[in-house]
Amino acid sequence: MEKMEKDDYKITFKKGQAWKYHARGNEPESRVIVLKVEQYENAGEVIHISVVGLSMKNKHDSSWLGKDISHMPFSKEALMKSVITFDKMVEVPDFSEGYVIWKDAFDKGKAGVYSVSVSEVVDFMEQTINDGYESHEE
Repeated sequence: MEKMEKDDYKITFKKGQAWKYHARGNEPESRVIVLKVEQYENAGEVIHISVVGLSMKNKHDSSWLGKDISHMPFSKEALMKSVITFDKMVEVPDFSEGYVIWKDAFDKGKAGVYSVSVSEVVDFMEQTINDGYESHEE
């Protein structure tokens, strides 16, 4: 397979692709794995990914280390800005539990897709684990 670069706009994300991405500084071996690609009238192309090779810490439990995120839905545009180069094809891990929860909420208009970088979402998740999340809704 020829090397695919993120600037090659002919790229089509496909199930099983592992990509190097703009990972956080302490996670240089982290990869994005494409789980599923779907097209929605109201959201466009949605790329479902898993992120592996993380080092998320939990200040409430020093023995816990979050290494993987099993399911995250991204817009194609956001994922294109996050990935650097294609790494290899891999077996797709089971992501059905997270996908079913997301799909049910998405169909009800209560969930969407990420439109920021993968590393920003990982940072937010780690921050939420450590500091909690305060809703600003009234």
